[in-house]
Amino acid sequence: MAVEDDGEHGGADRAANALEDVELRGGVGDLVRRQCTVGGGQEYERDGRDRQDGGAREGGDPGAVAVGERRREQCAEPGRCEPAAGDQGREAGMTKLRSLAPRILVAVCMAATGLLHADLYLNGYQAIAAIGTAFLWQAAASVALAVLLPIAYPLVLRLLAAAVSAGALGAFALSRTTGLFGFTEYGWQPAPQAVLTVLSESLALVVLAIPLLRWARTRKAVA
Repeated sequence: MAVEDDGEHGGADRAANALEDVELRGGVGDLVRRQCTVGGGQEYERDGRDRQDGGAREGGDPGAVAVGERRREQCAEPGRCEPAAGDQGREAGMTKLRSLAPRILVAVCMAATGLLHADLYLNGYQAIAAIGTAFLWQAAASVALAVLLPIAYPLVLRLLAAAVSAGALGAFALSRTTGLFGFTEYGWQPAPQAVLTVLSESLALVVLAIPLLRWARTRKAVA
């Protein structure tokens, strides 16, 4: 009987070792329940959790733990386990797109207001003293900024774009209230140019003001 007990225990130990080896060699997975039959009709049951570190888990084989440790040390070395080049390229592309989007949006707004003022100048406003010249300068400055902003986005160009847009909105308000150089307009005439120019210039100012608002919020948080 003692020999049989030893055989049963030996069989259980061999089954446990085999099961341990299967768990260590397994891939990444959730909690796995395995059950096997050992000598004497007894059932041997254990739970195992496979991990990416090659078996470095509670109850794991010391050799497998050492493998996991070596992998972690390799990933700690410079140039090892870095993100794939494709991922880095996509991330760089998204960053560039986020930085380019405000510039393109402001450029589109400036182009729109410049072309609208040029259209009004060519279709009647050139005959109005002072106002015609102001429309021409407004159109020229807006189109020039629309061309430059996608190429470069320095602070000076952003300030110029903000000044041109704010100046146009101010002139629009004056021409509907106290008058501008003796010239007065009424409501949203001429339509639809008046509405479109106000929308374009307002949107440009909002986009240009966003970095300033972020900067002010950051300073307030630091203080």
